[in-house]
Amino acid sequence: ENHRSDPSLVPVPHPNPWSRGRMRATAAVPGACWLFGATYTSAFVLPARHALQGAEPGQEAEPVRVQVLSVTGIPGIEYASGVQDAVLATLGPRDRYANLCEPGCEAAAKGKLVNVIELQLREAFPGGVCTREGQVCSGYQQAQMKFVYGLVTKVREGLDAGGPLPEWYLLKDDDTLVDVDGLVSQVCGYSSDEPISFGYPISCPGAKPGSFWIAGGRGWLVSRGLAKKLAVEHGQRWISLQAGVLNQSQTFCIMDPRGESGYTWDSQVPQVLEWVPEAKLYNSNDLGPDCTWHLGDWLVKLKAEQGRQYISGCQALACEAGSARRRDAGVATCAAAPGCPRPAP
Repeated sequence: ENHRSDPSLVPVPHPNPWSRGRMRATAAVPGACWLFGATYTSAFVLPARHALQGAEPGQEAEPVRVQVLSVTGIPGIEYASGVQDAVLATLGPRDRYANLCEPGCEAAAKGKLVNVIELQLREAFPGGVCTREGQVCSGYQQAQMKFVYGLVTKVREGLDAGGPLPEWYLLKDDDTLVDVDGLVSQVCGYSSDEPISFGYPISCPGAKPGSFWIAGGRGWLVSRGLAKKLAVEHGQRWISLQAGVLNQSQTFCIMDPRGESGYTWDSQVPQVLEWVPEAKLYNSNDLGPDCTWHLGDWLVKLKAEQGRQYISGCQALACEAGSARRRDAGVATCAAAPGCPRPAP
């Protein structure tokens, strides 16, 4: 914890509730974002190799604790590798990291990204092509499928291998900084075998009254109980839903310069969770100090060491079975979601 960033390096965010925690700002999209952003320089120490690529066969007595699934793209490999290395430094010995990317990414990365899972277009989209209103999808649009396809594929692969699934899956953007050890400490006392997840609820003016979703850029922590149900019982349905909204959907947020409010993966999460009646989405704001931070919500992305200040309060505490104190997080609601239009009384 010797790499705290300079508190003076704090840009001023743009007040756009739709983009909070997720929208990626670029010079071509002025005034598009609200939350916080980052890049990375190598002030972080990498963990032991087993935390990157898995222990040798026969050496792993316990199941994986957290499987991080980070979505990236070929144009962003350099940036993604920097944030990846920063997050790898926070992994425990039973945690794993993988990158979800488009075809050709592993070769393009030239070893800079660990454990690359490439999106198989023929498995994800009708005809093997992502389309949006009759046009071929942009890279950002196609990336929305990587989250869904990556989680479903990783869970199914784990089940096919016959071993126990990871206790938790963390879906995140390549510009999401995470203290993995600290994040797991915050969910001590919650059973990973129950169909539960943790996310930051958000909404926007213009949305249907009472509707909200999660800020995918802050990460979505999913229990193996929920991940298994989604992948096994609803995996193809979920993939088909995402392909469908990418192909055709209506935008609804008033402040939505890229017209994305109808098709992003995180805006579909509440609907998907309805398929699992016993599923619960808990509000990550109730877990304590921030352990995740979206580094891409500024007009210029911050560097990872700058982003560290936003998760500096996150601490990795002992999480022993039977002795952990559960943090009582509330279920995510419209009232807890910034920008959520309240339903009429």
